[in-house]
Amino acid sequence: MKTFFLIIGIFFNCYIISAQTCAEHNIKLNFATKKTLTYYEQFLKSNEKIGYLETFILYPVLQRKYINKKYKDSTLVNKFEDLKRMIWCFDGLCLNNNKNYYLQKNEIISKIKSNEIADNYFRETVCALCSQYKLDSNQLKTILDFNDTTYFNKFSLLHKVLQLKNLNYNKCISNEIYTRYKTQLLDTICKLYINTNNVTFAVQNNNNNISDFDAFVEAVLMISLLDDQPNISDELIAIVLNSQNQVGNWQIEEQNVKSNEHTTLVAFWLLLNEQQKLKILNVK
Repeated sequence: MKTFFLIIGIFFNCYIISAQTCAEHNIKLNFATKKTLTYYEQFLKSNEKIGYLETFILYPVLQRKYINKKYKDSTLVNKFEDLKRMIWCFDGLCLNNNKNYYLQKNEIISKIKSNEIADNYFRETVCALCSQYKLDSNQLKTILDFNDTTYFNKFSLLHKVLQLKNLNYNKCISNEIYTRYKTQLLDTICKLYINTNNVTFAVQNNNNNISDFDAFVEAVLMISLLDDQPNISDELIAIVLNSQNQVGNWQIEEQNVKSNEHTTLVAFWLLLNEQQKLKILNVK
């Protein structure tokens, strides 16, 4: 937790400085999110194919959560057939394409006992539907504590935030457990992804040259989701905003198609989440 407060102490943000700065900050966020919304709507009307299908699990949920728009999930499911077999939820909102539970409770318990939980999608689904499965705290702790040693380990760690948030929202864990894991995750994510020479150099030199930009943006998003206040620094948000292309997406030169599509939706989610916090503070 010490690292987290160090970040907040070094990178002053609009929430601390002034209402006027916050308003200016919100205008920038609003402009960027509108560009990305236009980009997505145009993309979905086109016949263009995507390289990272999982990205579009989130889009209807984000529409409902942040924009209060009743998105027709069938629009995406009809366009991308594989979405019929996928479940994704956040804060009680789900992609409404599959009304069946992912697995039976006895299957879930069996997998946990035998430690067959390497599939990150499996772990996220169990947490998202925890109120249906009604697992005990030890079983859920096994999922949260799972150490993913695969190539995607960096994102597996970050996705623990999504698991934790869903468990907490659905009242499947105690406030004490939630707070303990939240503190650990904030500290670890800041140490590994934010409080680094790479990011510090970019902030000090006012540039966007961050290696593994995809993981960086997701790390900032996860910190934003864990913190109820708009405490992400202006400097870090500026790196994300300044990396957005004119058409509204994020396409980093050294990344491939999949990571670019992932970065776009993650950055979009980050901006929406920070903008929502400012709205709660009545910043216009």
